[in-house]
Amino acid sequence: MSDRLAELELFVALAARGALAPAARELGLGPARASRLLAALETRLGTRLARRTTRALSLTEAGQRYLAHAQRALAELAQAHTVLKGTQAGPSGTLRLTAPTQFGAIHVAPLAAELIAAHPALSVDLTLDDHAVDPIVGGFDASLRIGTPPPGTLIARRVGETRIVTVASPDYLVRAGEPRVPDDLDGHECLVWRGVGRTAAWRFRRNGKLRERVVNGRFVADSPAAILSAAIAGAGIARLPEYQARAALAAGKLVEILGEYAPPPAPINVLYPAPGAGLQIPAKLRVFIDLAIARLAPQKPALDRRMKDR
Repeated sequence: MSDRLAELELFVALAARGALAPAARELGLGPARASRLLAALETRLGTRLARRTTRALSLTEAGQRYLAHAQRALAELAQAHTVLKGTQAGPSGTLRLTAPTQFGAIHVAPLAAELIAAHPALSVDLTLDDHAVDPIVGGFDASLRIGTPPPGTLIARRVGETRIVTVASPDYLVRAGEPRVPDDLDGHECLVWRGVGRTAAWRFRRNGKLRERVVNGRFVADSPAAILSAAIAGAGIARLPEYQARAALAAGKLVEILGEYAPPPAPINVLYPAPGAGLQIPAKLRVFIDLAIARLAPQKPALDRRMKDR
């Protein structure tokens, strides 16, 4: 039975690390022992869970399905140990998080620093990625994302919100003219984030209703930071979360336009797997969510006032 538990621990670790060797080191296993455990698990299940090369490892479709169950089983076992020991021990272990690049650097990193200062037994492993990351597939405890969460099995806990602004450089507006209504965007270069394809539907609020406007442009990028840089350089009009454009707006490098048509603030959510019936989320994640709400939610009144002033 102990080998079966070791098999699960190894499988979850290698899914998070992407290779067998670092997963084995994390668990204090030798390479030969780790290989035998993985082979034994695949034999017992009768299916291949991972594709192995000389340098890396990726999960098969069956492995991806099995991962969620393995993670849940280990989480429930850890919770059972805590309950049986009757302890109220503080947060400990490693909290693995993923967040958008700029938001993570500006907002999540300070939260992580505050957490590890308050909880000596807790570590934080933060991965920044502008593409949506499923925390189950990626081996994370939680994923922070901006916008309406997609439907699925993940729990979404709203911890704050951010305004969405339409911006352009002063030079661009002098050269191309300033759009006064969303329909004017048809005659402008719009900077498109590749995450939503080569065309994008920007939402605007008109007469109390949200309407979508499909925009096009000759500059497409897979990073909001690249869109920001292109906007500052005068390449066209961008649609960004306010926190990304804040410094450039304050410095006069960008100007907000179409503000009276701005959509409602976008929610900031912490996405995490359901802990299982009758179980609570891990203490390390709970204290992070509580801190995120305390630090990010106070922005809401100020954001609401700015919206009402328009």
